[in-house]
Amino acid sequence: MTFGQTLKQLLSISGVKSAALAARLGYDTSYISRWMSDIKLPSLKNNSRLLSQISQIILEESDSTARERLRQTYCQDGSDSLLEKAIEDTLQLAFGRSLPAAQQQPAANRNAIYLPDGMYKNGYGIYVNAIIQYAQEAGTSEIPCISAAPLKAYNNRDTAFWNTILSAPQILDKLHITMHQLVDSSDFSANVDSYCAAMCTFSHYRKGVQYEFYEYKAAADLHSIQFTLIADKLLCQNLVNPFTGTVESVLCNDASSLSDLWFSICKQLQLLPKLISRLSCSTRQFHHYLYDYVMGGSLCYLLNIMHPICITDEFAEALIQQYVPRLQQEERSFCTYYNNLCSRAVKEVVIFRSALLEYIYSGTILFCGTLIKIGREHRICHLKQLLEHIKQQDFKLTILSDINPLLNYSDMELSLYLSKTSGFMAPSDSSNDQVIQLRSPLAVEHFHQFFCHLQELEASFVMNGQEAYHFIERGLDFI
Repeated sequence: MTFGQTLKQLLSISGVKSAALAARLGYDTSYISRWMSDIKLPSLKNNSRLLSQISQIILEESDSTARERLRQTYCQDGSDSLLEKAIEDTLQLAFGRSLPAAQQQPAANRNAIYLPDGMYKNGYGIYVNAIIQYAQEAGTSEIPCISAAPLKAYNNRDTAFWNTILSAPQILDKLHITMHQLVDSSDFSANVDSYCAAMCTFSHYRKGVQYEFYEYKAAADLHSIQFTLIADKLLCQNLVNPFTGTVESVLCNDASSLSDLWFSICKQLQLLPKLISRLSCSTRQFHHYLYDYVMGGSLCYLLNIMHPICITDEFAEALIQQYVPRLQQEERSFCTYYNNLCSRAVKEVVIFRSALLEYIYSGTILFCGTLIKIGREHRICHLKQLLEHIKQQDFKLTILSDINPLLNYSDMELSLYLSKTSGFMAPSDSSNDQVIQLRSPLAVEHFHQFFCHLQELEASFVMNGQEAYHFIERGLDFI
């Protein structure tokens, strides 16, 4: 965005009139209008603090509702002082982009901006502007990004970043962002829980964002350097101070440097192994994959919706007849056979408490790839079979609290399935046929660790053994 467009957006969001801004600055209103129309750029020679003054005036002239709108766009959850600085930085970036080419590289050029510890996290408007600028200049709705920021820093507890960016009016449901996320294998191994939780969250985050994860091993001297690129328009680089541990951030907007860096990294991405791949569950290839998966043995499920755990073939056929009668014969045969293999396999199940309660109350269950609601009698039959298998110790059931230290129910839009050597994630939304396969042996190993850590949470977060058995018994009584 140009300086004029940025200023116009700021005044529109804040509700501040251009006449009020002009009066506070001591300028004629027509002078401000020329800025907003990109007819003229303000001069900073006689007033180097002009952009800072504009930011201060906009905040002072805004009521509490307007400030909240500004905060949502430019500085999520930040204080007024941080919001003012974020607005100034946004104006500074737009001003630099609007300068004539001959003036963009002076001795004191601000094509790189230093931000103090952690402040870049609140400067969401900077990212929004970079995304919109790329879309306008490239004439596309597809926005490619690359990040080497570790997932331990951007885990499932930090979704405010994307929530804020995607809610911007210029981006909302109009643009699609692909984040090519670099995952340092040694950092993954040192922070298993944070990485696995983040991958569960961001693998199927929202319509507007798709994550691709690439595995690499950083050189020892690169562990303290992190960066995020929004196409070839913006680089946010974090340098971790080895003495204090603080993060010193630099925003770079040097077009020539960023362009070279962007294409260099894109070329390297083609050589890196992916941690996940996306399959269509309607293909024969996926049926083959499911067969190989279940034959791997020792199955583990992390469920955000109830599944037909431990049901007989006769009961499965009865459910098919009543709830999915239009299933093609080939699909029906596969589902019956697959259910038989899963029922006989040794398995451990972790299910979110809300998913189990939803099943008890309404019968919501994912069956044959379709989200259905089964009747009272069928629920009773299924839960009785489930209790019998628990009693016989055929499998281990853990009921996980919706809010826990590792992965909250609200962050998990997928179910996770692991065998000894493979694994995949799939959404409960049957209209979305995208299934995410774990491709890396390292990822499979670490997700097994993460699954064990979920089971080993303290008693206030999990129910297992007799406690889980009695919880289901009480559900039967309710039905």
